Amino acid sequence: MVSINYEPLHADRRGVRHGGLSQAKLFFLLCIISAFGLLLYSHYNTNSDLAVLKDVLDEKSRVIKSFTQKLENANIELEKYKVKEIDINKEKDLLNIDIRNCKLARDSDKKQLLNEVSKNKDQMQSLLDETKKENEILKEEIESLKKDIQLNICKKEDKINIDKKEILKINDIEDPIDGKDKLNGVGEALVPKDNEEINIPEPNANEVAGIAIPNQENEGFIANDKLGVKDMQ
Repeated sequence: MVSINYEPLHADRRGVRHGGLSQAKLFFLLCIISAFGLLLYSHYNTNSDLAVLKDVLDEKSRVIKSFTQKLENANIELEKYKVKEIDINKEKDLLNIDIRNCKLARDSDKKQLLNEVSKNKDQMQSLLDETKKENEILKEEIESLKKDIQLNICKKEDKINIDKKEILKINDIEDPIDGKDKLNGVGEALVPKDNEEINIPEPNANEVAGIAIPNQENEGFIANDKLGVKDMQ
């Protein structure tokens, strides 16, 4: 009869022979499962964080796009303002040119006006001086004429006074009819008898000036104007 020797296997090899798992493999498997779970959990959390981050990024992107659009609009407005500034500067330059031209024209007109005023002033001053000279000459002529007239009047008065004295001295001829004396047989002298007051008419302005008055009857001189006849002779 055959006998079989049976030897118990080592504890580490029991599972292998009988198809079981060792503790190390179980632990390794558990670690793998835990790692896979952690990976899934982290993947889920990561996806959640990524979704939130994506939403945040989308919001930021919208804000950035809005800000970018505003910047573009601002740049467009800035360009418009630059164009307007260029136009304003051109208008300003034109206005400055017009102002400068106006100032030059004003200065020229002012200078011309001052020259005309100065010229007119000189002409008026010259005319005034000439007028003053003419007035002085006229005054001198008037004064000379006054002196001549006064001198002639004084001479006539002196002659009249002398003639009066001569008439008073004539007492030779008497008129027995009317008691009056005759003067050289020509006309009647107004000399009363007995040397009374002489009635001699006052000479008028023409007689004083030496102008003879013609007699209407004989177109000669008046008989009583014999003094004037003497003066003219």
